[in-house]
Amino acid sequence: MRADFPFTPFLGVPKEYMAGEGMGDVWSEEFIAAVDARCRELVAPLRDNKQLIGYHFSHNPPWNSRAISFEMWIRQCTRPGSPGLKQWVKLMQRIYGTIDRWREVYGVPIDDWSDIEKPQNPLNGYVSAGKQLQDMDAFMRLN
Repeated sequence: MRADFPFTPFLGVPKEYMAGEGMGDVWSEEFIAAVDARCRELVAPLRDNKQLIGYHFSHNPPWNSRAISFEMWIRQCTRPGSPGLKQWVKLMQRIYGTIDRWREVYGVPIDDWSDIEKPQNPLNGYVSAGKQLQDMDAFMRLN
């Protein structure tokens, strides 16, 4: 049966809802490979269907600052040593320019950008809630 209206199939990768423990780090090679493999499996047979306009991999992605799981997803992606944390550091460098400017806002006594990766929870600091939300929003828009 062929759909007579535009549609997007659901990939279900890495899991149906991106919330709670085990949310995907969208910068990790594992996540990228899983989405790619599932997309090829599900969408490839539909490639000639002119009504296919794309795909989605989560019913409720947490990429909206008003979503309950928004901050949880960012914290999951920025675990020490994770690919997402490396992206966070790059973003902070772009936003703040110098470690001194970042340190003024976050109030975390570090000497080098690589030190952001050392704390267990690198997003915690003495930053104002508004500024932290702006940085998290910018992080969400990276990918």
